Amino acid sequence: MDSEKWPEGVMPLNDAIGQAVKCVSRDHVAHGEEELMYRHRIHMTVRDLHGWNEALAVAEEINALATRLGQPNATMWTESFGAFNQIVAEIDYESLAAYETGQKEMSEDPEWSKLMGRLIPVLVEGKGYTEMMEQARGW
Repeated sequence: MDSEKWPEGVMPLNDAIGQAVKCVSRDHVAHGEEELMYRHRIHMTVRDLHGWNEALAVAEEINALATRLGQPNATMWTESFGAFNQIVAEIDYESLAAYETGQKEMSEDPEWSKLMGRLIPVLVEGKGYTEMMEQARGW
């Protein structure tokens, strides 16, 4: 059945999945026939339960700032098993240029400095690191 024949606001599962894929892939950069995406991962170790709660609260505020600036939001993760007090923020970018633009816009906003001033004290110094992942593709 075509999606045009469905009641307003309702679509078959295949169309819904197609729409979701379009939403996810709209920010990807075309590379030949494949689309690439870059994922920035920020690994943090918090000091204690207070640090955990503060880091997640700051992350929510950073996401609000990112939304206001038209930048992508981070998804926060932690291990189900493994080291304690680990938080990983993942942010997807359409390109390295989009990442650089986003970083510049965020760091130039006065609210950014205030948020970093709250986050840095609850982190374990020397334990954090970042990664930039590129979507794998065949050559």
